[in-house]
Amino acid sequence: MNQTISLFDLFTVAFLTIIKHCPADGPALAQRLADPALYAPIRRFLRRDLVSFQAIVDSRAGRPPIKDDWYRRIWLYRNLDPNAMPELERLLQEHLERNIALYKQKATDAAAQAVKVRDTLFPGIPLVLG
Repeated sequence: MNQTISLFDLFTVAFLTIIKHCPADGPALAQRLADPALYAPIRRFLRRDLVSFQAIVDSRAGRPPIKDDWYRRIWLYRNLDPNAMPELERLLQEHLERNIALYKQKATDAAAQAVKVRDTLFPGIPLVLG
């Protein structure tokens, strides 16, 4: 089975243990990310020269706002170690293969919900999924 794993998938998996109790970016998440023990489970995938979450937030000072969860993405993308990507891709591939039935069911459910909404709000209009 050949599935593509995106950096967004990586982002999701890597942050599950870090942001469980921080629903949005801000002081709570910055404080949690200041504790290196918190991201120990993913440390081997990160660069040695980590840029702090707070530094990412501070770098946006005076600029137009961005969506809150983009700070998390910027932090992760900046701090990923390119040399660790092969191992990370292998782990993500294994995770996908173990959970493929769940992902397929979620896609099927989402498509069914889209059809339901379309039928309710816009009956007879073609629905394109892709």
